Amino acid sequence: MNWRLTKFGIKLILLLILIGGLVAGGYWYKQNYWDKNNDPQEEVVYSEIAQVAFIEEAYQLIADNYWQAMSEEQLSDIFMQSLSRIYGSQPELKEKNKAGLAQRIESLVANGPETDHSQMLAQVVDIVLQNLQPFGRSRLYTQQDETALKNTVSNVDPEADLLANLGVDESSTDQEVEEAFEQKIQQIDQTTATLAQKEELIAQTERAYKAVGEQVNRERYAETKVEPTMYGDSLSDSIYYVKIGKFSPTTVEDLVNILASMPKNNQGQALVLDLRNNVGGAIDGLPYFLGPFIGKGQYAYQFFSQGETEDFKTVTDRVEQINSFKQIVVLIDGGAQSSAEVMAAVLKKYHVGVLVGFTTKGWGTVERVFPLENQLSEDMTHSIFLVHSLTLNEVGEPIEGEGVTPDIDVTVKGWQQELLGYFNNQELVSEVEILLSQK
Repeated sequence: MNWRLTKFGIKLILLLILIGGLVAGGYWYKQNYWDKNNDPQEEVVYSEIAQVAFIEEAYQLIADNYWQAMSEEQLSDIFMQSLSRIYGSQPELKEKNKAGLAQRIESLVANGPETDHSQMLAQVVDIVLQNLQPFGRSRLYTQQDETALKNTVSNVDPEADLLANLGVDESSTDQEVEEAFEQKIQQIDQTTATLAQKEELIAQTERAYKAVGEQVNRERYAETKVEPTMYGDSLSDSIYYVKIGKFSPTTVEDLVNILASMPKNNQGQALVLDLRNNVGGAIDGLPYFLGPFIGKGQYAYQFFSQGETEDFKTVTDRVEQINSFKQIVVLIDGGAQSSAEVMAAVLKKYHVGVLVGFTTKGWGTVERVFPLENQLSEDMTHSIFLVHSLTLNEVGEPIEGEGVTPDIDVTVKGWQQELLGYFNNQELVSEVEILLSQK
């Protein structure tokens, strides 16, 4: 009897202990996990940590990757100047380095709980980046900015439908596309639109035709919306013309298509390579793109970053179709920039043709998008668009601010005779003169 009562008592005690443990455990969970993750004050603490980490990462990324070597003091001073613009005048840092800056950010955030620090700190970093030389080239990017850049580099216009513009589709033949183009031009001519409106409509129609006029480009556009970056045409029976509008990941593919349409034997023929108003773009493909012009394994161009140079060699073979042109003119102007200037400098260095026109823009920077691991909030995704290198010209000097000078400056009276002296080809000189007179 006593034993049974004792056993029952033990069970009762164990049950009470179990219930008590569950209650205590629930209370501990609520205090240490549930309440913390649902406490607005805890969210504020988390955001403070994230905001400081965001500034620290941006600071370190610039220090490691910006083309110009900077001391801790220089970089922290730029950050403090930016902080003063956004938050008001700031006292000097005790430690002019990343740690000192982080302490200041932590203090600013902690002492202003009602302030939208995420927005303000994004502005701080953007101002810092804009004030790095060359001014305005580096920026803080949103996800939208990054998407727009990718589309630009890829030569994709998500708002346009060039097949619909002409009223054709992927299955249309080249002849059907050409007929649709001519019909569209006639329709524009017959409208009551102003001359300026007609010119704009014609330009849009011509763009569409250049993009989808050939089957290989039409099929690619239908699948990817990528427009060709270059096109070729015959100016006469003995002069071939190639226009390169920009550089994108598909420019090498475009060159292959152009070569396929070129005459197989170009002996005695001339080539006009037009780089005017080329806005540059993807420079990574240049070692592949330049090979057909200067051969494989050639030192093509250099980058300069933080006191050191980096050499880039060509990785593709010379193409006989290009090499067989004995007379090559390369047109450049103030609208040619970035990768186009690098290409012009390389062609000048290896004496591939004669550069004719005006000094190029002098936009000799290489930018890259660097992702950030630490974000200011869950609904804000930023990355850093940063100038990480300068490009060098044919004699190893920065292109930035200087540009690439032509062999023949068309602002100098008598340039036609100078070009004639190079090639003794009056027809070529006349065609170049016509091209230069066109917008």
